Amino acid sequence: MSVVLPVRNREDVVAEALQSVLQQTYSALEVIVVDDASSDGSMAEVARVADERVRIVQNTGERSAGSARNAGIALATGRYLAFQDSDDWWHPEKLAVQMHVMTHPGNGRVVAVGSKWRLMTSQTTSPTVSVSVVSRSYSRDDVLSGRLTGVIGTPMLLVDRERVAIEPLFDPRFPSLEEREFVYRLLPAGQGTLAIMDSVLVDVRRGRNDHVANPSGSLIGYEQFLAKYPGELAALPGATDWYHYRAMREALILRDQQRASQHRRLVSHRDAKFELEYALGRLLGYTGLALATRARLRPRLAMQFDESA
Repeated sequence: MSVVLPVRNREDVVAEALQSVLQQTYSALEVIVVDDASSDGSMAEVARVADERVRIVQNTGERSAGSARNAGIALATGRYLAFQDSDDWWHPEKLAVQMHVMTHPGNGRVVAVGSKWRLMTSQTTSPTVSVSVVSRSYSRDDVLSGRLTGVIGTPMLLVDRERVAIEPLFDPRFPSLEEREFVYRLLPAGQGTLAIMDSVLVDVRRGRNDHVANPSGSLIGYEQFLAKYPGELAALPGATDWYHYRAMREALILRDQQRASQHRRLVSHRDAKFELEYALGRLLGYTGLALATRARLRPRLAMQFDESA
């Protein structure tokens, strides 16, 4: 198994993230740490970890998490691929229980396994893990349409390279939502599935690059989906509207009224709650959208899929 861990300027947390990989009960692995042009002491922290399974390489391509992951993938020797972020933490049995699911005789169509996650806090303790439960399997169309609740994140994924539809590489044009696009391309149409475990296997540190902290990247991600997959989205009822709606919300958070207005106009089904939420967002930005959510003013379009705001 190969684990790819891109790093850029995370000297305060990268050692903890790396150790959570090395302390896995499934220990037959290599860890490829990709330095994505760090200017702090991140690589010194990695170098202090004395473990022959760790290899440090440089990302010589475009400076982005996707490009750095691709640099690691290109050097990976394992059949199975996993991805750790430089500020997150894996439960010690993450890989073991995901391999249990991946290699189960009845799961021959499973291409990737994900899991639930939770936000890291100072009170975080290790959750109880069950190896026997998969909450649901998702198809390729499910992944594209957004019928997921935030479980497609790179630290949660385990991928079987022998079952993928294409070579597993990230599209660096996606600064956010790149995991969804990655998994969508990997799943063979009508055959492969993404299995999501009920278990909480990853603790996520809310930070600078997630979709909450980086609405600019998220907006670009939704716009990239609309540009790259117009036909595929049009074939899924409501999907194009939903992506424009999500892009509109991110633009409102950024107070980019022009882009928000453009995406609003491209939503074909706008009910009264939609217009009220848009008006609140236009007036108050993120605060207005949060007020709409608390007041249960989310439009029907927002409730069509399971993903939360």
